[in-house]
Amino acid sequence: MNGPGPSRSPVRLAARAISVAVADTVCAPLAGCVLAAFARSCYLDANGIILAVVAPALEEGPFSIVLREETAPFGDLDAGEQIVGDGRRLRLGGAVEIDLTRAAAWDPRLSPVAVPREAAEAVARRLMARAPEESIAALLPEILGRAGTLPAARPDPAEARGIATRAPEAEPPHFAAAREGMTRALAAVRAGRKEDLAAAARRLTGLGPGLTPAGDDFLAGLLLGLHAARVESSARWRAAARKPAAMARELAAAEAGAAITAAVEGRTTRISLAYLAAAAGGLASAPWHRLVKALAGHPRASTISARTERNEAPEAVADAVDRVLRVGETSGADMLAGFVATLLAV
Repeated sequence: MNGPGPSRSPVRLAARAISVAVADTVCAPLAGCVLAAFARSCYLDANGIILAVVAPALEEGPFSIVLREETAPFGDLDAGEQIVGDGRRLRLGGAVEIDLTRAAAWDPRLSPVAVPREAAEAVARRLMARAPEESIAALLPEILGRAGTLPAARPDPAEARGIATRAPEAEPPHFAAAREGMTRALAAVRAGRKEDLAAAARRLTGLGPGLTPAGDDFLAGLLLGLHAARVESSARWRAAARKPAAMARELAAAEAGAAITAAVEGRTTRISLAYLAAAAGGLASAPWHRLVKALAGHPRASTISARTERNEAPEAVADAVDRVLRVGETSGADMLAGFVATLLAV
């Protein structure tokens, strides 16, 4: 009678980069389980902290371990499988072992920049022209129009894909609630009302399909907008803070983050909540860092080129927007909607 065959050795991989936001967890003894696994990524619960292990094409993120190898057997992992790490190696079930010793540290904190309004309008036009129809970014022209912040120049209808007018019955089922929540969230940001922002967050969270629902992505983008742009916060928040205007942006972002994360806890997935908490702290993935850097270099109105005057974003901004749009099926577009709407609202 034959005994059981030898156990299969795990596939050995190496980490290229680790977010400094989770380095203390990753580089110490840990235990936990796999939460979800996909073709190019997996999510882990490590000592109660959410980690993302991703292929290099997905780039650095707020709580990620980026591999050196493009392919990894994440498909061999099941939710609930145990993980264990000793600070040098991380073992995922019996399928994967990751060498952590040569990983570089990556800082996910966004640096605030002075974003010209022209830059925010360029992003809005690019987004409205290229957003997938399934993204709640398709509601952006209506939302910005209600707020009186719609850019004067609209994208060429022949190029626009996501802003086509549809009868309400033809919209995805979560659009009606998203329309209300987005409108209320932006009004709360402009008025500096944390309680109203929390109510809008409760309306938005969990709306839409996917690992990070569309409403959550919009809220994450809103928070990144507050963190990234050196803009004056609302008069009410500034007055309440009793601090110089230079300090008001940080307070507004921090208070908005606290209000939103408290409001959505228990109403969405753990992974989505982790991304919202990261955005509340001003932590973002690599495509967002490129976008903010490009926005800082956008020409102001007095120096805008003829190309820009034809409603086209400068090349660096357009490329950065397109890279964000490639994140997920609609997640990038949904986050961009919250991000740019916030820049135009405050």
